Amino acid sequence: MREGKMKICQCGCGQEFITNRNDKKYKNKEHQVRANNDRQYYISKMMRGVTTILKNNFLILRNFLLGKQKQTVSKEFLRGKGFNFNHITEIDNDNGKTAFFVYDFKLSFNNELVTIENCKPWK
Repeated sequence: MREGKMKICQCGCGQEFITNRNDKKYKNKEHQVRANNDRQYYISKMMRGVTTILKNNFLILRNFLLGKQKQTVSKEFLRGKGFNFNHITEIDNDNGKTAFFVYDFKLSFNNELVTIENCKPWK
């Protein structure tokens, strides 16, 4: 009969357990579920922060345009409204110029000015 190997549970509890399988990571199913829940919580927490910033950026642009198709404004004005230039959803190379997107809004930069264009107007 083969003797089991001593392993440490990978869920973070640090408990030791004996197993005959080389690929077993967790002491039991409960510890596996705990580890998966902890991992998902961490991912969700990080995504929630990014999603909040993107939503705020979207609302700032939508409220600024208010039905207009295109408008130019200074970067400082957007910063003052709380816009975070570090969070965008897409980058595109449009006719040799780089365009940044926050969902449906296209942002084109020209020094300190930003041209905002609504690519999918809301009805």
